[in-house]
Amino acid sequence: MIYFTSDLHFYHKNIIKYSPSFRDFKDTDEMNEKLIELWNSVVTPEDTVYNLGDLSMAANTKKVIEVAKRLNGKHFLILGNHDYPIKSEKEKLMEMTKDDGNKLFEDIRDYKFLTFPGVQIALSHYPMAGWENQQHGAVMLHGHLHDYITNVKGKILNVGFDLHGRLLSLDDVVDFTKSLPVLPYRDEEDASLQAIKDERDIRAREKLIKEQLKKINNSTMIGRCEISRDVLSKYRKEADLIAKELKDSGEFSLYDFGCSEATFELFLDQANPFISICFTFSESDENIVLETALYERLRKIVPEQYEIKITLKW
Repeated sequence: MIYFTSDLHFYHKNIIKYSPSFRDFKDTDEMNEKLIELWNSVVTPEDTVYNLGDLSMAANTKKVIEVAKRLNGKHFLILGNHDYPIKSEKEKLMEMTKDDGNKLFEDIRDYKFLTFPGVQIALSHYPMAGWENQQHGAVMLHGHLHDYITNVKGKILNVGFDLHGRLLSLDDVVDFTKSLPVLPYRDEEDASLQAIKDERDIRAREKLIKEQLKKINNSTMIGRCEISRDVLSKYRKEADLIAKELKDSGEFSLYDFGCSEATFELFLDQANPFISICFTFSESDENIVLETALYERLRKIVPEQYEIKITLKW
C-alpha cells in the first residue's frame, strides 16, 4: 500500500493547542506515542509512505531518529520549513536503518513527482498555484496548512494530519481529487493576459502587468464566486440610479437618499454558506415599503447566487 501524510509535528507542544481536533493529548510524550501508534496501525514494513514535511519540531536529529526509527514502511520525506535539522544531515540519516529493517529515510528532497497507473502526483510541502503536468490532470499534494484547505482551484489536496486525522492511501487521494477539474497553468483565453503578451513596448507592458496584478489582488475569492472592487463599484452606481428613479417617481420624494456604499459579506454557516452584497442607502429613515421597492429592483441586477442586504440610515 501507498500512503501520504504531512505535518505530524512530533515534539511540538503548541500544536496541541493550535490544531486540537485530532490532538487530544496531555503532553508531547503522549502525542508522540499516539502518532507512532496511529502510523503503525495502518502501515506495514512493506508499505510506502510519502511524508510531505514538518515531521518534527525537534532542534536536533537525535530526537528525530528516536521517532523515525519506530515508524513502519519505506519512508520518503519531502522537506518542510521545520525540517532543517534533517536537511543538514540528510546523507547521514539516509544511511541508517529503522526497527523494521528499512532505511530510516528512503529519500529526502524538496519536491518529487510520481507516476502511478491512471494518476500522476506532484509532491511539495507547500501548495502550488501551478505544478508539473497540471494541464494533463496531475494531482498536487501538499501540507503546511495543517487543518486548512488552500483556495487554489484544480486537482490539489492538503494531506496534512490535522485536516484528515489519518494517513491517506493512494485510493483516498484519487477519491478526493477525481471530480476536481483539470485546469491549465495559464489562461490563454484571458484578454487581459493576451494584451500583455502582445505588447512589445517594455514600459507599456510594465503598466499592463501592474494593472493585472492589482486586478488579481483586488478580487475576493470565495468558492466559485469572485467579487472585484470594480464589480462592487458598478453595483453601487446602479443602486444609486435605482434610488434616483424611486425619488423621481414621487412615492419617496420626501427622502433625498442615494447608495453610499456596496460591500460584500461572507456568512460561514456550515449548512448554508453564502455571500451577501450589502447596499447602504444614506439620508433615509428605516422604511419597509422603501426597502421592499429597493430589493425588487436590486434583485434584477444582482445575480441569484448572491443574497442582498439593504441598510437605510441617515
